[in-house]
Amino acid sequence: MALQIVCFFALNPYLIALPDWRNTMREEAEALMHCSVETNLALKSCIVLLLLIAISGCAFGVLNACMDSLDSAAIWAFMLFDSASLTLPFICFGLYSMLPLQVVQIVASLPFLFMIFFSTTFSPGAGVEGVKALRYLFARFYFWCYLPQSAPYMDECPPRNQLLPWAVLTGCLGLILFVIFQVVRVQFADKRKEIAAKKKRNEVEMTPEFTLAREAMFRNEPSMRSATANSDTANPVSPQEGAAVEVMVNRD
Repeated sequence: MALQIVCFFALNPYLIALPDWRNTMREEAEALMHCSVETNLALKSCIVLLLLIAISGCAFGVLNACMDSLDSAAIWAFMLFDSASLTLPFICFGLYSMLPLQVVQIVASLPFLFMIFFSTTFSPGAGVEGVKALRYLFARFYFWCYLPQSAPYMDECPPRNQLLPWAVLTGCLGLILFVIFQVVRVQFADKRKEIAAKKKRNEVEMTPEFTLAREAMFRNEPSMRSATANSDTANPVSPQEGAAVEVMVNRD
């Protein structure tokens, strides 16, 4: 428990600086007019993950220096994904959102706070009825179920061969939820933009300027002049008219 806390706070100062780095990098990209923002974000994420793996590896080495009975690769995997469950929210909110620093610190620190209260690992086997069901959302619970020293005191542990897969899944739970939220948000944002663009297009098509522009563009085409008298719903707008609408929308 002490090693995992030290691992978290060893990486925490670097994680806290991510929102400031994100803002500085985006401002630089806008000023220099280059489009490497996503590449820089991906590289920064890789750096954080490499630091996470390195710190977890050091902690695993210290653990084995004190307790040579915990030298299996599974133990290191449990330690890695336990730390990842507390680190990935900082990467997601710090790099891939536009939230300010203070909000990122509060939101991304919630998994650490909830782990203390709800995982039951700070007091193995303890927990309030109903609320203690939340322990299944934390990788550290499965870690404690795996350790022979604490497993007898844990409540309703899954079978031993299922502990590591569940630890991996819950360790990445923050990332999974963030990706789902971003996909849903983008879908709704795109739909709202499409509705707003369609509404503005309809407003532009109703203006006298658009009618005059359309008549001027197609004054030598009788078929198109007759089409202007009909409803737009009955006659789809031609590509030339669409271009005219886009110009007027952008001008407005």
